[in-house]
Amino acid sequence: MARVFIDRDLSTKVAEWFGPQATSEKADEVLADARMLATVRAEGRDPGIPVAKDLSLEKRYHGIDTDVCLDVDGRDGSNVAVEHEWGAWNVQRRHWVEGHHVMRDAARMNGGV
Repeated sequence: MARVFIDRDLSTKVAEWFGPQATSEKADEVLADARMLATVRAEGRDPGIPVAKDLSLEKRYHGIDTDVCLDVDGRDGSNVAVEHEWGAWNVQRRHWVEGHHVMRDAARMNGGV
Protein backbone atom coordinates (compact mmCIF):
# COMPACT_ATOMS: atom_id res chain seq x y z
CA MET A 1 0.00 0.00 0.00
CA ALA A 2 1.27 3.49 -0.82
CA ARG A 3 0.05 6.31 1.34
CA VAL A 4 0.29 10.06 1.31
CA PHE A 5 0.68 11.33 4.84
CA ILE A 6 0.15 14.77 6.18
CA ASP A 7 2.28 15.11 9.30
CA ARG A 8 0.19 13.16 11.84
CA ASP A 9 0.48 15.78 14.59
CA LEU A 10 -0.43 18.63 12.25
CA SER A 11 -3.34 16.85 10.57
CA THR A 12 -4.72 15.73 13.95
CA LYS A 13 -4.53 19.33 15.22
CA VAL A 14 -6.34 20.56 12.08
CA ALA A 15 -9.02 17.93 12.66
CA GLU A 16 -9.34 18.98 16.31
CA TRP A 17 -9.49 22.72 15.48
CA PHE A 18 -11.78 22.61 12.44
CA GLY A 19 -13.46 19.24 12.83
CA PRO A 20 -12.77 15.94 11.07
CA GLN A 21 -14.45 17.20 7.91
CA ALA A 22 -11.41 19.45 7.26
CA THR A 23 -9.02 16.52 6.75
CA SER A 24 -11.76 14.52 5.03
CA GLU A 25 -12.37 17.29 2.48
CA LYS A 26 -8.65 17.61 1.72
CA ALA A 27 -8.48 13.83 1.34
CA ASP A 28 -11.32 14.04 -1.19
CA GLU A 29 -9.28 16.51 -3.25
CA VAL A 30 -6.16 14.32 -3.14
CA LEU A 31 -8.27 11.26 -3.97
CA ALA A 32 -9.85 12.93 -7.02
CA ASP A 33 -6.45 14.06 -8.33
CA ALA A 34 -4.93 10.62 -7.70
CA ARG A 35 -7.77 8.92 -9.63
CA MET A 36 -7.30 11.28 -12.55
CA LEU A 37 -3.53 10.79 -12.60
CA ALA A 38 -3.84 7.01 -12.25
CA THR A 39 -6.23 6.78 -15.18
CA VAL A 40 -4.12 8.97 -17.45
CA ARG A 41 -0.77 7.43 -16.56
CA ALA A 42 -1.77 3.79 -16.32
CA GLU A 43 -3.74 3.76 -19.57
CA GLY A 44 -1.18 5.92 -21.38
CA ARG A 45 1.75 3.64 -20.57
CA ASP A 46 0.44 0.35 -22.03
CA PRO A 47 -2.80 0.98 -23.95
CA GLY A 48 -3.58 -2.74 -24.30
CA ILE A 49 -3.38 -3.47 -20.58
CA PRO A 50 -6.33 -2.27 -18.45
CA VAL A 51 -4.35 -1.33 -15.34
CA ALA A 52 -7.04 0.95 -13.91
CA LYS A 53 -9.28 -1.99 -12.97
CA ASP A 54 -6.50 -3.30 -10.70
CA LEU A 55 -6.21 0.02 -8.82
CA SER A 56 -8.06 0.82 -5.64
CA LEU A 57 -7.94 4.37 -4.28
CA GLU A 58 -9.86 5.11 -1.12
CA LYS A 59 -10.07 7.18 2.03
CA ARG A 60 -9.46 5.42 5.32
CA TYR A 61 -10.23 7.00 8.65
CA HIS A 62 -7.62 7.04 11.40
CA GLY A 63 -9.47 8.28 14.46
CA ILE A 64 -10.60 11.79 13.52
CA ASP A 65 -7.98 11.92 10.77
CA THR A 66 -8.17 10.73 7.16
CA ASP A 67 -5.63 8.85 5.01
CA VAL A 68 -5.70 8.41 1.24
CA CYS A 69 -4.58 4.90 0.28
CA LEU A 70 -3.58 3.21 -2.97
CA ASP A 71 -3.79 -0.55 -3.43
CA VAL A 72 -2.77 -2.27 -6.67
CA ASP A 73 -3.35 -5.97 -7.36
CA GLY A 74 -0.49 -7.69 -9.13
CA ARG A 75 -0.89 -10.57 -11.59
CA ASP A 76 -0.23 -13.04 -8.79
CA GLY A 77 -2.79 -11.41 -6.49
CA SER A 78 -0.23 -9.65 -4.29
CA ASN A 79 -0.37 -5.93 -3.50
CA VAL A 80 2.13 -4.13 -5.76
CA ALA A 81 1.23 -0.53 -4.89
CA VAL A 82 4.81 0.38 -3.98
CA GLU A 83 6.13 -1.01 -7.26
CA HIS A 84 3.35 0.75 -9.19
CA GLU A 85 4.12 4.04 -7.46
CA TRP A 86 7.94 4.02 -7.48
CA GLY A 87 8.90 1.50 -10.18
CA ALA A 88 10.34 -2.00 -10.12
CA TRP A 89 12.63 -4.41 -11.91
CA ASN A 90 10.69 -6.56 -14.40
CA VAL A 91 12.27 -9.99 -14.13
CA GLN A 92 10.70 -11.42 -17.30
CA ARG A 93 11.67 -8.48 -19.53
CA ARG A 94 14.93 -7.76 -17.65
CA HIS A 95 14.50 -4.01 -17.44
CA TRP A 96 13.41 -1.31 -15.03
CA VAL A 97 9.76 -0.27 -15.23
CA GLU A 98 9.24 3.36 -14.20
CA GLY A 99 6.73 4.19 -11.50
CA HIS A 100 3.60 6.24 -12.08
CA HIS A 101 4.11 8.57 -9.04
CA VAL A 102 0.34 9.00 -8.70
CA MET A 103 0.20 9.52 -4.94
CA ARG A 104 3.28 11.74 -4.79
CA ASP A 105 2.01 14.04 -7.54
CA ALA A 106 -1.57 14.13 -6.19
CA ALA A 107 -0.16 15.25 -2.83
CA ARG A 108 1.97 17.94 -4.53
CA MET A 109 -1.06 19.20 -6.44
CA ASN A 110 -2.74 19.78 -3.08
CA GLY A 111 0.07 21.54 -1.24
CA GLY A 112 2.05 18.48 -0.11
CA VAL A 113 5.75 17.89 -0.65
